[in-house]
Amino acid sequence: MYRNAKHGPPWKVLFFGTDHFSLPILKALHVELLKKYLPFRTDSVVSRLEVVTKSSPNDVSRFVAENSTDLVHHVWPDLDITPGKFDVGVIASFGKLIPKKLIDMFPRGILNVHPSLLPRWRGCAPIPYTILAGDQVTGVTIQQIRPHRFDVGPIVSQTKVRLPPAVTSLELCDLLSMEGANLIVETLRDLQHLEDVEVDQDDESATYAPKIHSTDVRLWIDWNNETCKQIDRKFRALQDLVFSNCLQ
Repeated sequence: MYRNAKHGPPWKVLFFGTDHFSLPILKALHVELLKKYLPFRTDSVVSRLEVVTKSSPNDVSRFVAENSTDLVHHVWPDLDITPGKFDVGVIASFGKLIPKKLIDMFPRGILNVHPSLLPRWRGCAPIPYTILAGDQVTGVTIQQIRPHRFDVGPIVSQTKVRLPPAVTSLELCDLLSMEGANLIVETLRDLQHLEDVEVDQDDESATYAPKIHSTDVRLWIDWNNETCKQIDRKFRALQDLVFSNCLQ
């Protein structure tokens, strides 16, 4: 994967993302890109930035449209990518498995910004499950992606975050997206060294956060049998999805 790789930043970056969590991470990379236009600024970690989104309108595609002078927009899966065009990929809340053929086009691989302390809460809904479980500490993980499975690649960097009291999923998403934005910039700044100390995940200690559906009876509030603490966690974790469902 790392043959013919540059030894350090600034990097040519292809970003994959769609939603509210993705957007601050893209904005942080965009700020790094704009530094190259400022005199006497030599600390940028991004020399080129292009963006991949899904076809339906979303937070990321709207930001790209507003900044079309600086950003090239690709719509998944119709990508015109050739080996060597980019040094590294960055992915955040994209929801699609990336095929090995595409991963191998990036000399430095593709880095996933995941809002949990992997291997805890692998999957597409780590933030609600963090609150449901009563976790006191969570965080953001930057990990190399692998084909065929989500969130299993080696860990490049991590940062821990203590949950604020009574935090909701939306509030925690905002907090972790900002932490992720800071962490990806610092990771790109020191990527050539972090690659040497990346850590494989312990599959035996992994926990999972599969997609939550409003019709899943296990996530409804059982007013007769659940404690106040359990109901509070469900309300804060799921209020935008299933808080109105209950068992009689």
